[in-house]
Amino acid sequence: MNAPSASETLGLWDAGQGQPPHERALRLWAAGGVETGGAPLAEQSIGQRDAALMALRARFQGDAVEAVCNCPDCEAALELSLSLADLRAPAPEGLDDRVVLDGGVAARVRPPTSDDLAAIAGDAGPDQAWRTLLRRCVADVTVNGEPTPVDALADETAGQLADAIGDRDPQAELLLNLACPDCGRAFESFFDIVDFFWIELSLQAKRSLREVALLAARFGWSEGEILAMGDARRRLYLEMVDG
Repeated sequence: MNAPSASETLGLWDAGQGQPPHERALRLWAAGGVETGGAPLAEQSIGQRDAALMALRARFQGDAVEAVCNCPDCEAALELSLSLADLRAPAPEGLDDRVVLDGGVAARVRPPTSDDLAAIAGDAGPDQAWRTLLRRCVADVTVNGEPTPVDALADETAGQLADAIGDRDPQAELLLNLACPDCGRAFESFFDIVDFFWIELSLQAKRSLREVALLAARFGWSEGEILAMGDARRRLYLEMVDG
């Protein structure tokens, strides 16, 4: 399996403009041409999806990740060198889909999927989106043995069910424990493989467009002709332009 060509990268970048992250995630996976070996990726949990994207990125560009984040206090830029293998969250043990809470509350829960994120994309705000997600991911709710709608649950109970969902998909929210070397502030930063992967692809696409502009201006070739060249040949022509 090879990484997308320059032309394919540009096409993927074009198609993903203005798309929400869950759509970009599925486009990135489709570009890799890899079968999931089970349910479609859109029906797998967010953690399973992200683990698959980490594996895909490692195959394309290696395991090492270079990233930058800013300290929330002094805004100093922290340069991070990470390993995707170290970012894999272990699967939870001893947890099934049944949850029993204080107050006689019992329910069946499952982690959200990309299909669920697509379903809440049009919701008016975070509170409505959160409730919609609970309605999709929580089922068979009973209070003291009586069937109860999810919307009838108190906020505290709904929050406990949301925590239970998170416990069953730890890869979905990957937090890095960091410390600022300038001011000493310790903080957590969320690592999003979809966002990171897309930023990398965008940088590659913009670099290809700059190369096209330089070579087209110098030699009069079309975009298609330039992108059809192999990387090594295109670099040689760019060296001629720079020289």
